[in-house]
Amino acid sequence: MNNLTKKLNATLLASGMLLTAMSGSANAANNDADITFTGAVPDTCSVVVTRGGVMTINANQNILDSTGASGVSGLAQVATNSAGSTIEVLSPAAFTLAPEDGDLNTTFSTIYSLDGGTIVENVQGTVLTPLGVGVTDMVVDATATKSAGTFNAGAYSMLVTVRCVTP
Repeated sequence: MNNLTKKLNATLLASGMLLTAMSGSANAANNDADITFTGAVPDTCSVVVTRGGVMTINANQNILDSTGASGVSGLAQVATNSAGSTIEVLSPAAFTLAPEDGDLNTTFSTIYSLDGGTIVENVQGTVLTPLGVGVTDMVVDATATKSAGTFNAGAYSMLVTVRCVTP
């Protein structure tokens, strides 16, 4: 055998060993790794006031009420993505605008009704009502009542808070 033949045989032998090694690795076990993805959906509840209310005075001038003959209910729209959300309407403790002694001997109350994702009627404002998931239309009425005396002539205003609570 000459040197050229020896080199050729050595090269062929090395190539065969390399092919055998490569084909053996194709049969090796898989090496897998898992990637974990996380996410969160927060509980949300939003309240959008769509119309303010108007209170009118009764004949005895001791009740200002949005359910009176010329009164106008306040409107809001509530949207929640959580079945555990609740809604309530907080009565004011005083007028934000009133003639002198407007708050004297005066109590405030609210009622509300819901229609849409949740349906209830004439619920006292302080009562927590569970909300269904989705959009609910809300009608809110407010009353200011004098236990003694009458409301003086002038402008009156009060803020009623609609509170939506998520779990």
